[in-house]
Amino acid sequence: CALYVADRRPLLNALSLQPEFLKNSASQSGTVVDYEHWQLPLGRRFRSLKLWFVMRRFGTEGLRRHVRMGMQHSAYFASLLLQYPQQFELVVPVSLSLVCFRL
Repeated sequence: CALYVADRRPLLNALSLQPEFLKNSASQSGTVVDYEHWQLPLGRRFRSLKLWFVMRRFGTEGLRRHVRMGMQHSAYFASLLLQYPQQFELVVPVSLSLVCFRL
């Protein structure tokens, strides 16, 4: 999916590995150990490992079922929005489980 924003800096700051709400004087000075940095990194290899675990646990059919259920939910939600054309507008056609609407 694509996300268009007017200013990307707030988005990048929020999704950085060290967001503002995790920064504090103790961490900055090094007087405490931040264990959140001791986890598996979010690089490509480890993201694929997480997908492998999901596929191993639920199987490809379980993953398909989950995606299909999300698509059904999004179609249902879009149909609810279309019942109130005065209040809501679908900006683009529903794609997979993504529903873009405006008030």
